[in-house]
Amino acid sequence: MTPPREPTPVAGYAELGRRTRKVAEDIIPPDATVAVVGEGEDGPLELDGRRVQHFPENEQAAPHPADGAEAIALLEGARAEGVHYILLPQTALWWLEHYPEFARHLDHRYRLVHADRSTCLIYSLASLTPREVCLLSGGPRGRASRLEQLERMLSEEPRDIVRTVSTNDSMYTVDKDRGAHPERYFRWGPEALHRIQLALLAADKSDVRRILDLPCGHGRVLRTLRAAFPEAEVTACDLDRDSVDFCAEHLGAVPVYSDERPDNIELDGPFDIIWCGSLLTHLNDDLWPGWLKLFTSVLGPGAVLVFTTHGPHIAQHLRSRAREINKELLDGYDREGFGYREDPGQGYYGTSLSSLSWVSGQLEQSPGLRLLSYTERGWWGWQDTVAAIRES
Repeated sequence: MTPPREPTPVAGYAELGRRTRKVAEDIIPPDATVAVVGEGEDGPLELDGRRVQHFPENEQAAPHPADGAEAIALLEGARAEGVHYILLPQTALWWLEHYPEFARHLDHRYRLVHADRSTCLIYSLASLTPREVCLLSGGPRGRASRLEQLERMLSEEPRDIVRTVSTNDSMYTVDKDRGAHPERYFRWGPEALHRIQLALLAADKSDVRRILDLPCGHGRVLRTLRAAFPEAEVTACDLDRDSVDFCAEHLGAVPVYSDERPDNIELDGPFDIIWCGSLLTHLNDDLWPGWLKLFTSVLGPGAVLVFTTHGPHIAQHLRSRAREINKELLDGYDREGFGYREDPGQGYYGTSLSSLSWVSGQLEQSPGLRLLSYTERGWWGWQDTVAAIRES
């Protein structure tokens, strides 16, 4: 196959580069490594706080792969060397037509986290952990059907996600005030959904009738769960009553007001799925058992709990900032696998760091819960995700 020529840069290349840079910095987490296909007139794209490399990077290689197989090999080599995302700017989208095998490989194996052909396509190269592959394969007879399910699951996203956003939604307004791309807010839900779907496959559970999102906020994730499981009853629970009311009114959720003490929360279980994003990441170790006990009590047999934690990636990020305020937090994490820092003026609500071994120990001490999987940076490359099953 004759290598194609690099297309002539489109008009307004500088403006295109600016828009692409803004999208990438909104979508891709800090400290990630990004491979950018092709190279503009001004050299490789520069992204604040992200490591960027040209793709293909090997200076000894030809300007373009000879065929799709070589393109795939180069991609997997880059991923093995630590690349987290691949970005195809508008000027490099011809790769997908010229190398159809490469395009299919991207679509079938990795998640498309941004799709706008007027700027760029961005794929997350996060893949399944060995434990997830083992759990999902189900042995030789079940391997094909489960992998087909997995392929469909990772390549399809639910339609009809409600895009109404509350004016009181701090998660949205903070991004907006920073000038972040509007789609950034709507990516957290699909990322959470992928982890929930993996947990369901690992638990061999297909019947989903009732879901709990705690804390739900103003529906950053709940709106995606509502669209993904349209026949299920979804319960929204949060300390912020305005958040709960919004989810009930605009997202069709069952409202439940939360409490600082989990044993005071009145939840009508059993649930098939519990999603708990960004709660335990802010609590000290003495509060974890009460919340795990609550979740266990309202999970049905064979149901799944998926929650997020701050793990080694966050610890490394805090180390790089070298601030005195993080010293106690990191010291506890290094010494015991768990560290906590109280945020000034927030009472019991602060920042926690927890290792895999520490989290596993908490689950082992929670009768009825069994660890299914632990994925570093599983929630959009930032927080770790933990999946557990409620044993009967």
